[in-house]
Amino acid sequence: MTGQVKRPSRSTLMAAGAWVAALALVVFIGWVLRTVNASNQRLAEQQSAQSQVIRKLSSGLDTTRKQLQQHHVTPAAPPARTIVQQVPGAAGVGPPGAPGSAGSPGNPGAQGSPGPSGSPGSPGVPGPSGAPGTSGMAGAPGSPGPVGPQGSAGPVGPTGPAGPTGAQGEQGPKGDTGPAGPGPSDWTFTTTSVSGKSTTYTCTPDNPGSTHYTCSPQSSQTPTGVSLGMAALMSTAGYRRRLG
Repeated sequence: MTGQVKRPSRSTLMAAGAWVAALALVVFIGWVLRTVNASNQRLAEQQSAQSQVIRKLSSGLDTTRKQLQQHHVTPAAPPARTIVQQVPGAAGVGPPGAPGSAGSPGNPGAQGSPGPSGSPGSPGVPGPSGAPGTSGMAGAPGSPGPVGPQGSAGPVGPTGPAGPTGAQGEQGPKGDTGPAGPGPSDWTFTTTSVSGKSTTYTCTPDNPGSTHYTCSPQSSQTPTGVSLGMAALMSTAGYRRRLG
């Protein structure tokens, strides 16, 4: 005899449906809240990035204005704060705030794997020398070594005393005649005429280094009884001599 399956009552089905609907509503609300939260987070990040861009642009504009003013140039653009204030609803641009306080230290991380072995270190300082050992027995005499190289010459000794004077040698041959020397710079001579008048002449070269001389009378002595005509003739006589 087969037993009959009892069907759930209507109230039970309605209660189960209500629980399913409530669960679905809770899931939907959670999804909506999560979506809104993510959207708000993205919006906040975008606003933060925009604010950072505006602050950097404002700082660059103010720096440019200061540089122009330092060169006595009036900037055409107004300050960054004035531009921001003219935009309705725009966030103000102010100086950056003070840094916040340091946070509490975090939990220590997991221990890392051992690192690679280091390179060998430099050699250490040599240790002190040990105590000398006992002397061994004397060895057999070795064979004579090769002859060494000749030593350098010693210093020159002092000069000995002079020896006796030797006999005079034979006279050597006559040497070659040397070149002719330069002519005399000047010279004088004296002549005496038939009448007994003495005249002294001085001869000098015509040019420096020349061998042609000009002789002129310098002084004369006229004896007693000589005619004036003869004396005048002899006093004006000139001599020229050319040396070969």
